[in-house]
Amino acid sequence: MRAAQLVLLLLAAEGKKAAATHAAFKDTAIKQLCDISKQLAKAPAIGLAKYKVLTAAATAARNAAMLADEAAVAVTRADDSAVFKSVALAASNCEQEAVDNLQNLGPIAAAAALTGGKVAGGISEMAEFLRQISYKTVAATTGYCLGTSSAATTAKTLTDLGCPSFSDVTLDESASYDPAIIAETGFAQLTAGSIKHASGANTKCPLLKGGSDTNTELWRENTPTGIKILAGFVDLTPHNAASNEDATMASLNSGTENGKFSNTAGNAAKTAFNAAQELNEFSTANCGTTSDDVIKHVLTANKAKALLESVLQTQEPYKTGKSANKAADEIIKTAAGNADTKTEEKILEKIKAQTVTRIEGDKTTTKPLTEAASNDDERRTILLNHLQSRQDLSRLVSELATAKAAAQKTAHAPTNDDCKDKKGADCKDGCKVEGTGDNKKCVKDPDYKPPQAEGAKESVTATNTTGNNSFVINKAPFFLALLLF
Repeated sequence: MRAAQLVLLLLAAEGKKAAATHAAFKDTAIKQLCDISKQLAKAPAIGLAKYKVLTAAATAARNAAMLADEAAVAVTRADDSAVFKSVALAASNCEQEAVDNLQNLGPIAAAAALTGGKVAGGISEMAEFLRQISYKTVAATTGYCLGTSSAATTAKTLTDLGCPSFSDVTLDESASYDPAIIAETGFAQLTAGSIKHASGANTKCPLLKGGSDTNTELWRENTPTGIKILAGFVDLTPHNAASNEDATMASLNSGTENGKFSNTAGNAAKTAFNAAQELNEFSTANCGTTSDDVIKHVLTANKAKALLESVLQTQEPYKTGKSANKAADEIIKTAAGNADTKTEEKILEKIKAQTVTRIEGDKTTTKPLTEAASNDDERRTILLNHLQSRQDLSRLVSELATAKAAAQKTAHAPTNDDCKDKKGADCKDGCKVEGTGDNKKCVKDPDYKPPQAEGAKESVTATNTTGNNSFVINKAPFFLALLLF
């Protein structure tokens, strides 16, 4: 390609307009390319818009997870706690999905910005050059290289041609490319074929005139080949003989397969198009951009239920008997106050109605979750409630262990050695007096039955009733842990 040298060479052409014998470029074609330049230059803005959506989604999911986590600890009913914890974990997964999407977006947006910027710059630079050597405050008709068949371009600035300004660095607010310009099929509005004027302005410009190897000629040979300008969109065919020259727009308005061009090696335009398409098609689907939306989403999309069900399936009685799917439905319905509709709204209301011990600054207060708190205070509140729950769990485990030990304890049945030294009224509780007179002695009573230890008459099984889904603590340590965390 000789495009890198073209600008310097063309400067010499300005003084040769009087001898211009070849065709000028159609301004309509350059305007089409400027539209493409403007679209490709939007890549940073489109990438940023998608980035903002995903960061908002990640933040919302994190806040939803913390909110539901706090509620799961604060609520007293096991069903509610199980549902709230499922919501928290499902929301945490939503956050991870948003973060993963952000990581995937980075290289895609960078590629679109890099390739799009190069092509947009190449188009704009050449378009501005053609405009500057053609536009005059007094309309030029004798010689020009860009315009209509009868007059030079009237574009006073590059933006008048539709190209983006070099000095304007404002990011476009659009979150996508214009489908009328960058479509599934290619650069849709591009008109392939010759972009030189065949009549009227066919002898206005020296740019397409071939020459000889002298310092007075623009092109150093009669018919130079392999000349591309405007970022590769246009192939030049200079020729020393008038009417034999040409400037041809590439056929890039169609030819894609599944929205992408093949054979992109060495073709900047195709490469930029494919990168733009990949960015344009990148999905920012998420669970919501507010914490309320995320909580409702994980419930309506059954993400919280799926998590709860998958865990229930690993525990008895759902492991071998009862339906974990049905149990999950019943637990969620109970948490929603047995509502048949809008269960997500009911559960959201219940989550936000919970009162927690909250740390604010250096103070500890009790407040409902409806009151907003900083992320730092939310994290410290979660840790505080976790520590308190651990204390509750440790105390309960200790009480259960004590009760179990008491239930298993039995009165000691004495032996003859235990009884032989007992005298008079002390010969009891498994001992008895045998013989008469001087032959009386305290011996073991073989018929003695020790009394049942205190506490053994009652079952130590502690039952936590939670509506239709009550569970037995000492038979379900999993649910005990779920309740307390």
